[in-house]
Amino acid sequence: MISTERRYSLDEYRAIEEKVEGRSECRDGAIVLMPGGTLKHNQPYW
Repeated sequence: MISTERRYSLDEYRAIEEKVEGRSECRDGAIVLMPGGTLKHNQPYW
């Protein structure tokens, strides 16, 4: 089985991440979108 999914180097990922508004992470060369947070999620527990 051949994968056609593009893999990115860490430098390529960082360059892309600087240009986009959304949040993502790089997992083994694949860029994975991260879901948005909520206001409650971002507030401290104390």
